[in-house]
Amino acid sequence: MPAATQTLLDDGCAHIQAWLADEVGASFSMQENAAFVTGDGTNKPKGLLGYDMIAEGSRDWDKNGFTLSRAAGAFAASNPASLLGYPTAEIEDMPDIGANAFEIAFGDFLFRYLIVDRHGARVLRNLYSLKPCVLFYPTKYVGGGAQNLDAIKVMKLPAS
Repeated sequence: MPAATQTLLDDGCAHIQAWLADEVGASFSMQENAAFVTGDGTNKPKGLLGYDMIAEGSRDWDKNGFTLSRAAGAFAASNPASLLGYPTAEIEDMPDIGANAFEIAFGDFLFRYLIVDRHGARVLRNLYSLKPCVLFYPTKYVGGGAQNLDAIKVMKLPAS
C-alpha cells in the first residue's frame, strides 16, 4: 500500500497520483505475466505451464502435450529469430534453456490461453488510517486458463 502525504499530493510539482498508478500497473503486469506462464491456479491464474505435461502421442485432453528435442543443450547463437518460418517472441517468465526444462512453446496463443480482466486496476484511497498520509490500496481481479490445449505444443530438451 503506497502512501503519500496530502500536502505532497496537493503541492507536488510532479503528478504523484499518476506516478503511483504507473508503478502499481507495472507491478501488477510483472505478477500477471509470471502467473500466465507458471501460475498454479491457487490465488492466481493457472498458467500455460501450470498444466500437467505428457508426451504428445499419449496426451489427454486436460494436459499439455510436449515434444522432445532431438538435441541436448542450447541452440546455436547464429540461428535467425524464427521457428519454422514464424517470428518468435521471448517471454522472460518461461524457464531458461536447460536439461528437462519446458522452455519453448509454439502455436496459436490466441486460441490456447484465455485471459479475463474483470475491471482493470482499481485504487481505494484511505485518508484516515495513517494521518497525515493518504494510503493507496490497489486491487485487480484477473484470471486465465486453457482454452484449447491442442493449439500449442511445448518442447523439452533432453538431459543428454
